[in-house]
Amino acid sequence: MKLATPAVSIYLMAGDDTADLAEAAVRGGATAFEIGIPYSDPLADGPTVQRAGQRALAAGMTTRRALEVLREVRSSVDVPLVPMTYAAPVMAYGEQAFCAAAAAAGADGVIVPDIPPDESGPLLEHCRSAGLDLIPLLAPTSLDARIELACRNAGGFVYLVSVAGVTGARDALSGRVAGLIERVRPHTDLPLLIGFGISSPGSAHMPRWIASCRRSAMSRIAHGLERVRNSCIVWSSSSELAACAYCQSSTTWAVASYPNR
Repeated sequence: MKLATPAVSIYLMAGDDTADLAEAAVRGGATAFEIGIPYSDPLADGPTVQRAGQRALAAGMTTRRALEVLREVRSSVDVPLVPMTYAAPVMAYGEQAFCAAAAAAGADGVIVPDIPPDESGPLLEHCRSAGLDLIPLLAPTSLDARIELACRNAGGFVYLVSVAGVTGARDALSGRVAGLIERVRPHTDLPLLIGFGISSPGSAHMPRWIASCRRSAMSRIAHGLERVRNSCIVWSSSSELAACAYCQSSTTWAVASYPNR
């Protein structure tokens, strides 16, 4: 997986409008996408993404249909695509079959938050066989041994969780992320993506975090665009135009924050 630097990765729950939203977001500057595959017990998701998942499930979204959505997105955009879901849907589908189907649909990697690095052996094997990167999550509470193990088997990028909690907007985020970057960087040359709690260009400490990342700064935004999407559904306005405008503001901020090499 080749990522732009700096990068803005956008999370979109799989749905009938996902391909159109992704295309609009790329026009606004989005450089990668996580495509959510809904699950009824999403332990890492905050209220906004939970509502998006519940809406998708109520509309009949399944893992198989979500992979079809991924294929539709791939036909619309030429940036990295990473399905993000949980262990239960992957295991119900079959780990090998899921990885093969995701790769055939155009995925570049996979994120499964509730499969830790020390239990990811079978999934890692199937990802590698399918040509997919398995992307680990690390938090400020991660022990050094867990960081080393996660980075050893990581592909694509390493996902840094900015808070001890679920996804969703925060007015002020933990200052521990800069320290996490310093602990992770010696173990990998892969890009570092900072996520959870980042919903806008005004997120606290982000310029300093990006400066700390230097060679490989990324941000991951889930809450903000799903909130925009929901507002457009409620008010019957153009979600594509809103997605483009939202990503333009976020991308302008990310590029402006990134240090000159």
